[in-house]
Amino acid sequence: MLFPTEMIPIKKWYAYKAKLPPGSDNKHRIIVVYKYLTIIRYFYVTSQIEKVRKKTRDDIMSIVELNSSDWEVLTKDSCIQCNDNNLHEISEDEFKQFYENDEMEYLGEIPEKVKNAITHAICMSSTFTETEKTLYTTE
Repeated sequence: MLFPTEMIPIKKWYAYKAKLPPGSDNKHRIIVVYKYLTIIRYFYVTSQIEKVRKKTRDDIMSIVELNSSDWEVLTKDSCIQCNDNNLHEISEDEFKQFYENDEMEYLGEIPEKVKNAITHAICMSSTFTETEKTLYTTE
């Protein structure tokens, strides 16, 4: 059963599952790390850990590796690339459209352990400015 869009919190540190980022063939768990007015920025979770490690070898500290025990919505070991190249943006209207079209599932607030790991990875990433790090890691 879908809740009305107004009842679903669209805010920082909440997770959803949708065919995002754009062009994705699979539904990914996405985590909102920034919301201001109608702009939403998010990272997505992938199970392709080795591929991510190779691709991000120059910014290896920006990777958060998770086991399925870290977060109950994960079905296998996964990771999040917390760098500028993998920070995606969507408008709030587009976001709501995904939900209203039953193309997005609301997963709830992420666990504190995952939030702390993302915050640490953002701060360790060489791709963000100090201002961006503050913007994405503070409440």
